[in-house]
Amino acid sequence: MPELPEVQTVVNSLIPNLINKKISLFKKKWEKVLYLNNFKQLEETLYNQLIHKIFRYGKYIVIQLD
Repeated sequence: MPELPEVQTVVNSLIPNLINKKISLFKKKWEKVLYLNNFKQLEETLYNQLIHKIFRYGKYIVIQLD
């Protein structure tokens, strides 16, 4: 698990690159990252969603969408 300052550094680097951008592609790179079995449904849900806000909640990175 990363240290808290490292998590904040990642959040700070994501904000200028992702805010007000739309999700056009979702790829599953590592099976254990998400606890879902229906990745097709997740891909359909995320497609074309606008990223409004990125912040951290403890050591988790939260991306707020439409």
